[in-house]
Parts: sequence; structure tokens; C-alpha cells
Amino acid sequence: MSSKDLLMWRLEKDPRVHPVIVLLVVLDDTVDLSALYAWHRQAAHFVPRMAGRVVTPRNPFAAPYWVSDELFDPAQHIRRLTLEGKGTEEDLFALVESLTPLPFVPRRAPWDAYLIDGLEGGRTAYLLKISHTIVDGMRLRDMFLRQPPTVVPPAAVTDAARPAEGSATTATARPARRAGRTRRTSRVRRWGAWARLAAEITQQVVHRPQLPPAHGDGVSRRYTGLDVPVAALRAAGAEGGGNEQDALVAAVTAGCHRYYRSAGVDRPKFYTLAPYARAPLTRQDPNPVGNHWFVIRMGLPAAGAWTDRVRAARRGAIRAYHPNAPDWFGAGAQAIRVAPGAWFPSVFHRFCATFDFLSTSIPGPRRAAVLAGTPVAKVYGIAPTLGSGATVTTVTYAGRCHLTLTVDPSVVPDPDGLAQHIRRSVMEAVGLDESPGAAAAGTDRPVSGGPARAVD
Repeated sequence: MSSKDLLMWRLEKDPRVHPVIVLLVVLDDTVDLSALYAWHRQAAHFVPRMAGRVVTPRNPFAAPYWVSDELFDPAQHIRRLTLEGKGTEEDLFALVESLTPLPFVPRRAPWDAYLIDGLEGGRTAYLLKISHTIVDGMRLRDMFLRQPPTVVPPAAVTDAARPAEGSATTATARPARRAGRTRRTSRVRRWGAWARLAAEITQQVVHRPQLPPAHGDGVSRRYTGLDVPVAALRAAGAEGGGNEQDALVAAVTAGCHRYYRSAGVDRPKFYTLAPYARAPLTRQDPNPVGNHWFVIRMGLPAAGAWTDRVRAARRGAIRAYHPNAPDWFGAGAQAIRVAPGAWFPSVFHRFCATFDFLSTSIPGPRRAAVLAGTPVAKVYGIAPTLGSGATVTTVTYAGRCHLTLTVDPSVVPDPDGLAQHIRRSVMEAVGLDESPGAAAAGTDRPVSGGPARAVD
């Protein structure tokens, strides 16, 4: 395992953190189970760790490693369920809430899938829970939506087949121009970036969220789904000189601000943590497994006009993601190789608790896709909270932005209230009607007179 893979593996042992990736796909028709088995066998060729398992050495100083599972069978990982109730998406998310915390079966590949029948309109849902050590969000997208039509020859799943970090093989593969960029970056600037980062984190800890006591068990989560047009979100971001992700961060900040005010808490600034696909100075790693992402953090003003929030989100992203940006997450991943197993998850959980919300985005295809021969209607991603109060995960698909809000009831006293405030802010940002039954039924209607964004 790489350092970041090992970090995720250790964090998954703590039920409060549990950084497992969840993907919920709504399909337009029923699915043949044998076709789904065949699809997963092909996926295991594209992502070999899906057909592997993790071995933990007896030596406490040795890292776990992957080996191929000769007994791999997709039927051992896929279960079929029937949705109770009216078959609405609210019923579906309630079922997902009960399935997500379930642990993986030991000595098997750490992933599970559920084929859920009984959705209204004759639809079917596919739910995948997969360990973050197998893939990160971008590689999960590649596996699902860009799987080649023919079977790819399987790569070696064992870690022994991969060059060790810092080895001569890895060093010679690095592009020469990266060395030139490094030479142009002065050591003073790098140390300055680290000093600013330390000062910002100190300020962030001082202004950490202070909500009234909550009563969750630290394991259960509440999920809320919402989808809006990508074009409307992009237009909302363009008003402040940003993109759709900046607009989303600005809208979620406005929703959090409204929720805090309703709870009698006045915060001058909100903080968010967001993963990016790769570090600023590296190329996209073609390896289809593992974790290769870079984490940015930014602060946004609690009050202000819509354009002010979007500009703040754009400036924050540029300030955090640049050639001199310190990869503090990568440095922490390297440190855990010698840190006690139970110590790091606790520290990581406390650090993430200083953020008001986490945000992550996965770009999907612009055209309709199929899964196991069945057309895909919607795609929702569900990311962990990691200790913060909420996480907003977006997946763009066929012109729609599918948003999932994950709330931790042990941090947020009123998870439904927070979800309502964020939903209202997102709908206002894209100028859509939030009258009862409109958005829930999928018939979003523009607000007459254009967008009506609140100035908090």
C-alpha cells in the first residue's frame, strides 16, 4: 500500500470516520443478476484490487499489502433487496442509511454491492460500497463510466509488482520538466507557504464550529438527495467569476450560515475541506487503483452577497491549489507509517471536526450511460463526513448535477434542518422553485423574475 492507501485503511477501522466510498445509481429498468455479475468480473480486470484482499503482517511496523484472491466471486459481494414503502427516493436513501455502516466481510475484497428493486416507476437502484484503499473518487468514475468495451488484461494486484516509493524506477519516470519547476520554486516560498498554513489552521481551530450538543451515536448518517441543472449552476458561478463548484461551495456556505443563525450561533467565517484529483505539480497517474488526490482547505465569509461568496470560493481554491502548495495531507500520510494505529484516526477525526463541511465533486459523462445493459437515470455519490458536520458530494451526469448531503447527527443537532437550509440555498442559487412537490417530483420550475438569492 502507498502512504495514502495506508492512511485510508487505518481510518476505515474507526467507525466514527469510516471513509468508505458509496455510489448510488438509479436505473431505468430491472437488471439481470447474471449480467451484473459479468459486469463486475470485467470491472475486476480494470481495477484488480476488486479481486484481491488485504493481508496484515504480524510485524506491527510492516504495512498491509494486497494479494490476489483466487476464490474471488462477484456473487459473494452482491445482494438483492426489495425496497419497502412507496418506493420513493426518500425511502431509498433511508435504506442506504442502514446499509452504509455495515462492515465488509473479512478476508474478502473490501467492497459490497446491492441491487434494490421496488422503486416507483419500475426502476431499480444499484448501491456500491467500496473501500477507499481500492479506488478514489476519480478512479471509481473511470471504472464505472469509462470501462472499456473489451476486457483489459489484468494487472498484478500485489504491491510487490509496483515500484516502491522513492525507488530508482519511480524517480526516473518523473518528467524532466517537474525538476525545472522545482528549481524555479524557492525554498523560502515553500517555507512561507507552510508557515501560512500553520497560522490558518491555528485560527481555524480557534473558530471551530460550536453547535449545541447533538445526540447521534457517531456511526449513523443522514442522507438527502437533490439534483439541479449543471448549466444553471455554472451560470450562477459565472456571476461571481467562478465555476459550478465555486457556486456550490458558496450556496452550501449560505445554507450553513442560515442554520447556525437559527441555532443562535454567529460565525464570522466558515471552513471547508475539498479533495482534488491530484497534487498541483504532478501529472495524472494512470494507475487505476489507490489514492492519488490532493486536499485543499479554504475559509469563506459567513455574511455577504452571492457574488462575494463565489469570488471568495474562487480565490480560496486558487490560493490553496498552486505549484507552491504544501501537500500537508501527503506529509501526514507518510507520518502514519510510524504512528500508533489508534492514535492517528483520533487526531484526524478531531482535525476534520474543525471544518463546517466537506465538499467533493466527481465529473461524470455528458451523455447517458448504461450499467450491465440497463440505462442509468441518476448517479449519486456519498462521501464520509470524517468528523465534520456535513459533506456535500456532487456527481455531474447527462447535464444534471446530482447532489448528496451527508450529515452526522452526533455533530449536528438537527440534521433535517441543516439539509433544508442547504437545499433552499442551492435552489435559490440556480433560480429554481422550491415549492412543495416541485423539486421532489423532478419538475423544477424557474422562479419568475430570475434567481432570487438571499443576502445574508
